[in-house]
Amino acid sequence: MKFRFIRSIVGKRLSGTIVKSGDPLLPLQRKSFNLSPCPIQISEVILVTLENWKDMTGKTDNFGKKTDEQNIENAREEIARSTRPGNDPQVRQYASILLGKLKDSEGVEPLIMALRDPDKKVRDQAAKSLGEIGEPSVDSLVLLLDDPDWKVRYRATEALGITGSKKAVPFLIVSLDDPKDHVRYMAAKSLGETGDGSCEKALIARLGDENEFVRRSAALTLGKTGGTAAKGALEHSLTRETSENTRVAIENALKALEKKV
Repeated sequence: MKFRFIRSIVGKRLSGTIVKSGDPLLPLQRKSFNLSPCPIQISEVILVTLENWKDMTGKTDNFGKKTDEQNIENAREEIARSTRPGNDPQVRQYASILLGKLKDSEGVEPLIMALRDPDKKVRDQAAKSLGEIGEPSVDSLVLLLDDPDWKVRYRATEALGITGSKKAVPFLIVSLDDPKDHVRYMAAKSLGETGDGSCEKALIARLGDENEFVRRSAALTLGKTGGTAAKGALEHSLTRETSENTRVAIENALKALEKKV
């Protein structure tokens, strides 16, 4: 029963004139899962609402528009439910992809919950999708930076970086001092995605982190966002860095800064 409206729309709407060959979700549309419920049934409804939504509604009367909008809302709710534990991990992951592609603020809550999913791939996709949604997800993600589970903090930090939000910068700076090295690493990386230079001092401090991956991430971000102070700090770090990979990262950061400073 719950897929009746989906089958109806797919039968009427899914054609080459509505789903364009360049649609970013077209490869997913063709991918088949031997799962029940099959998420592709849901995704086909969402496909017709992306770049072609205006074209589709522009050719219907008011009653048709209202019906289409209700069907879309039903599909969105079904996708959100598909992110919950109890569904197959592939279904949860696929549903998270679709919520990100919709870039709808109503997808934030189920994706925030998915950051606690027992499956790593689902958590990874939920973080990416929250990042795709952008600013509407920032406030909810910031609240997770104090979560007792470091894996949740890590994914929240990752998602904030993907948003590129300037509002996230002061919170990511605080996360550079997180007790878990994974989170410090991701905070340094995510600050690079924001392009904000106000984090320079905090990142310089991370060049002395006990974890080489954190040092490497801090160096690369300083190469993107740093100034004169960062250049001096990186040069000093290079004289005492013992990790070859981190030394390479510092050298690359210095080359990037030479073009700016």
